[in-house]
Amino acid sequence: MPILSLTAPGVEQREADAAMTLAQEANDVLAEAVQRHPIPETSRRR
Repeated sequence: MPILSLTAPGVEQREADAAMTLAQEANDVLAEAVQRHPIPETSRRR
């Protein structure tokens, strides 16, 4: 099973507004990567 994650350092080291913006941007980048490279059906858990 493929795993994609964002690791340390996390956004908690920033001020709240900057942390939220950075977290949203990182999430958007990861979501785009998943859209471009979907998990093959044969690799999915059943």
